[in-house]
Amino acid sequence: MSEDNENENDDAPMASIATWKLELKRGIKDINEAKINDRLDVSYELLHLYFLLGKSINGWLGWLQNPAVMKEFNKEQLTEYFETAKKNVVELLELDYKATDKYDQAIKKVGNRIGSNNNSHGPQQRYTA
Repeated sequence: MSEDNENENDDAPMASIATWKLELKRGIKDINEAKINDRLDVSYELLHLYFLLGKSINGWLGWLQNPAVMKEFNKEQLTEYFETAKKNVVELLELDYKATDKYDQAIKKVGNRIGSNNNSHGPQQRYTA
């Protein structure tokens, strides 16, 4: 491997971070400027924001499993991140509970309407891959 290739590889994480930061800024802007005209728009925007959130969460999981990274944050920073995340995650989990309850009711209603409670897309289907 040439020295140039080694330098390119050393810069890869920084380029990735810069790309992620641009994606975050663009995603936040897009979410804030979303135009909602109908249910399809709402569905698309929910998909977009949860996709972006999922990528963010995966990044956090990577950081949190890397002591070399985490030692660079002081206790005050980590506590601030935790308190903010806790508030938002509890809100999202409460929303998930509410939506899961509505989903369960909808599946039962559809099952009753078609005369079968043995629907292959039942409540358990949501969490299986």
